[in-house]
Amino acid sequence: MRHGKLCLVVKAENITSAIDLITQYREVVDLFEIRVDFLESLTNILELRRFRDRLIVTIRRKEEGGFFRGSETDRLNLYCKFLKISPRYVDVEIRSQIACEVISRAKKAGSEVIVSHHDFNQTPPLERIIKMESDAKKMGADIFKIVTKALKVIDNITILQFLSRAKMPVIGFCIGEIGIISRILAPYFGSIITYVAVSEKERVAPGQLTLDEINQIWRFLDDKWKN
Repeated sequence: MRHGKLCLVVKAENITSAIDLITQYREVVDLFEIRVDFLESLTNILELRRFRDRLIVTIRRKEEGGFFRGSETDRLNLYCKFLKISPRYVDVEIRSQIACEVISRAKKAGSEVIVSHHDFNQTPPLERIIKMESDAKKMGADIFKIVTKALKVIDNITILQFLSRAKMPVIGFCIGEIGIISRILAPYFGSIITYVAVSEKERVAPGQLTLDEINQIWRFLDDKWKN
């Protein structure tokens, strides 16, 4: 059985454009990930408050595939600005020096925390991923997110094995063309959120599927396996 929520990645230049996208797709997806590292203007952050129960705030640093170029102090200050709207989730990397502070401030704001790890070079051994999950839980994570590079087909199995035996709520998939199958199957193995793009042009990671693509594939699989 397929589990989890569908999240549209919002890659916008400003808050107004982000709200337009949320309004357009609010009936067909569950969550919206605001990629703050793509925003060129931060005017009207508080306008997002009415959607806060459906928002994931992510300020991805360059080292983990994002576009934020400032210092970690600058990034912490930016998290604090968005925590004023108490989004449902914030996402911070497990290796970030500000992770514990972001977690603490998010809890005070009433937001849950996704502690994430991105490896764009490989898929680590299963034992190492399990150790990261344990570390994330000790830090205070509500959800652990693992994203790895699939260099060979069997790497997808590593991620799916992890999802099926996780000890806490988790998100997991492989990036790259070889990793597409993990994005499709992850929610059947326990991943609680699946990220999609509006269109091919708006993809933020290699192998990311569009909303239309994932819905078509899932409808086929759900019908096939139901019978």
